[in-house]
Amino acid sequence: MANSIELASKFLPVIDDIYKAESATTALDTQTMDFGGVNEVKVLKVSTTGLGDYSRSTGYPKGDVTAGWETMKLSEERGKEISVDRMDNEETLGMVFGSVTGNFMREWVIPELDAYRFAKYASTSGISSAAAALTKDDIISAIDEATAVMDSNEVPQEGRILYVNSDLKPILSKALLRQWGSEDELNTVINGYNNMKIIYVPKNRFYTKIDMNSGESAW
Repeated sequence: MANSIELASKFLPVIDDIYKAESATTALDTQTMDFGGVNEVKVLKVSTTGLGDYSRSTGYPKGDVTAGWETMKLSEERGKEISVDRMDNEETLGMVFGSVTGNFMREWVIPELDAYRFAKYASTSGISSAAAALTKDDIISAIDEATAVMDSNEVPQEGRILYVNSDLKPILSKALLRQWGSEDELNTVINGYNNMKIIYVPKNRFYTKIDMNSGESAW
């Protein structure tokens, strides 16, 4: 279907944008990789050997350091070709192309990327999920249980992120008792818990499994 762009007799520098939340998984991006081809990336992996007994005659045992690039295939190749008529773009002072690009990223690319990432993480072996919907009476214990598992596996405290379904925002707020004073403005949103940053994810991006459609319809 051809692009439909209405040319106004008077130009008004106003674009009706579609507003959506930015990517919730940006913090999970890594810089330690290198594209090795069209559909593959190389991730740097480093390993060392453990401790050994000291010898007065030979000193410490020799250790090895192994560093190598592991090649990983990209599981999906997604994109969309969008055409903007050059004359129409010039007559709207270039705003059409910029608006289309921004809206396309916010409306389609970022939500799909977040949904795919969360579904991929959820399908990883060893990842567990709650059998029932969480309430204000058990949401904190569920978070503490997950934190205890990370502690026992020696996951670094620094950099931990707690992703919470946006529907659970008021439930999490009610689960933590607080005492209010005579503040003129109150903010009940919990932005962190036990040194973990909380990121609330729109529920239409929080899936354990998604289907990647061909492009004729949304994911």
